[in-house]
Amino acid sequence: MNTYFSTFIPGLGAVIKNQLEKQLENFNLELLLDGLIVYSSDSDIEKIKSLKFLNNSFIKLDPQDKIPVKLGQTFRVVFSKENELVKVNNERLTKIENKIAKLNNLKIDRANPDFEFWFFKRSEGHKFTGVRITKHPDYKTILAKGQLRPKLADILCLLSNPQKFDVVLDPFAGSGAIGVARENYSYTNIISEDLKTGFDATNMVKISDQSIDKIITDPPWGISMGLNLNLPDFYHKMLSEFYRVLTPNGLAVILMGNKEVFKNALDRFSKFKLEKQYNILVSGKKAAVYKLTIN
Repeated sequence: MNTYFSTFIPGLGAVIKNQLEKQLENFNLELLLDGLIVYSSDSDIEKIKSLKFLNNSFIKLDPQDKIPVKLGQTFRVVFSKENELVKVNNERLTKIENKIAKLNNLKIDRANPDFEFWFFKRSEGHKFTGVRITKHPDYKTILAKGQLRPKLADILCLLSNPQKFDVVLDPFAGSGAIGVARENYSYTNIISEDLKTGFDATNMVKISDQSIDKIITDPPWGISMGLNLNLPDFYHKMLSEFYRVLTPNGLAVILMGNKEVFKNALDRFSKFKLEKQYNILVSGKKAAVYKLTIN
């Protein structure tokens, strides 16, 4: 059994813990912080690496511990303080590198290594060391401005309690990240629409009454398609249409940046029950994920 620590989108700790309990063998929680979880499991490393809702995962080790799996021939050491990469003096770095290299019969490569050994220091004072076992692309270079990150899209889908044969609607599909993420969870019928194609989420004439099981979406937060929206009115009409097309047992998972305006609209439209609200950050901006069911 290995001990791991994984990072995730802050504000979603309860969701992450629940999913790890469901998906890992003999999961044991050791510590849960905002944005980081420490746990042990009998599941193999490939299973940990495959979990799409985590940002990065590490085998928890001390520098004097031998790495339990073969990850490559070369490594580098990375230091992080309060979620920012930091430099250390060369003498200290060299001493740590040589110790890890000798213990594990590895070579040091600071430029292009096979894997990384990380030292973390959190703002709460917690310190962690471990070997990074996951890699993801630099989203800044591959995602357009405002495009939903795959990790967050995956979590939105998980919050919808995905079931076989769900009919899922995303009326603000944009790049289609939610639809792509939802395809990973059993067979489903996904309807992806967007403002760019002329689809109007406040008047979904092409969608029949009570025909949708789940709505998973990221509506406009303020200005959309270059037009100023009357957000209170827009959100109220949107919720009315969501209520019309959802089945009696349906639910909606909504990512929202304009929390105050949306909450006011939700209070005005009393036909939805707010099951859960998760306050998060998206690209440094305050946002929330709302899980709604029908009253």
